[in-house]
Amino acid sequence: MAQIGEGYSLDRVWLVGLADSQACLLQAWTAPTIPEPPCAASVELLWPQERASWQQGCPFRAVPPVASPGKAWARSRLSVPLFLGSSLLGGLVLEQLSDERPFSASERQQLAQLAPLLALVAVRLQNAERMQALAQQQQRARQDKQAQSESIAGLAHELREPLTNVTGFAKLLRQQVGGTLSERQRQYVQSLVDSSEYLLQLLEDLIEFAKLEADRTTLAWETVPVEQACRQALSLVRARADSQGLQLPLAIDPRATACRADRKRLQQILVNLLSNAVKYTPAGSVTIEVTPAHGWIAFAVIDTGIGIPPSEREAVFQPFRQGQSQDRARGTGLGLSLARRLARLHGGDITLDSQQGKGSRFTLYLPHAATGEAG
Repeated sequence: MAQIGEGYSLDRVWLVGLADSQACLLQAWTAPTIPEPPCAASVELLWPQERASWQQGCPFRAVPPVASPGKAWARSRLSVPLFLGSSLLGGLVLEQLSDERPFSASERQQLAQLAPLLALVAVRLQNAERMQALAQQQQRARQDKQAQSESIAGLAHELREPLTNVTGFAKLLRQQVGGTLSERQRQYVQSLVDSSEYLLQLLEDLIEFAKLEADRTTLAWETVPVEQACRQALSLVRARADSQGLQLPLAIDPRATACRADRKRLQQILVNLLSNAVKYTPAGSVTIEVTPAHGWIAFAVIDTGIGIPPSEREAVFQPFRQGQSQDRARGTGLGLSLARRLARLHGGDITLDSQQGKGSRFTLYLPHAATGEAG
């Protein structure tokens, strides 16, 4: 713009763009002697008459003296439409404020030759503005998401402490520390313990999910013995499985000895997979099979439950969602989503193979300790 303004000895030059039928000032140059540069209000005042003239086929429009919003008067103005093909992209506006200035035929010819290049400049500037606006929108969305996640985590932390106390006192009652309980009282206390432990697990999942959403989860990598990890996870779901009459077999290939993982997160993943399987298996078994798989350790959780139809297999991995065939069971819908996200944070994944009415197979892949160098 400066080259055009100085080359033609002008006072002001504007490059105006058109986006969604609205005019916007893309770039401007003002001579050092002029106190007032073009502004958005100037564009809004000028645009309707200029656009109408260009669309009627007038390549140039010389405007009589007119006052721009503010103090500066344009005594002479020439506007040049900028087209890309048949699409009007905007215009170039040249102004002389100090005196009247005629634009010669040769100047108009030069500007006509320059117009296609300026049209490309206008496209580039408009795209840059859109990208900047999109980046700002994405940044605001990330900030809002992080603030929401931190609020959820804070609330979950506030709930966890009193709930932990309730669970602890319920376990003391179950041990009959304060006196002997009747059979009915023992059943009530056991129900209280089970419910409070279930709520604590939901809070742990919610806290972990909030950390993942806020990109605040870090892994403590170590070599984790496979059998130890599986037995610990099975022990945490055995009480519910026993109450449903379910078997919990464990089969480990001798070559699958250890994996590279965060021990706490591995247990969390396995418990979530096992809990989900137990929840939707009314009879039969929930089995863990562990095998080596080309540099990975594959933990397969196999159930004989209700299965998942193909149309719902991706939905079960979405946060706060459950398959329609699973709406009879309680839960937040976070378990499988959290398990997969933690698996991918390890560089692995969780896959699903299911047959409706016969059961499901969720397979967790983590780096083999013999070959995995993650972390």
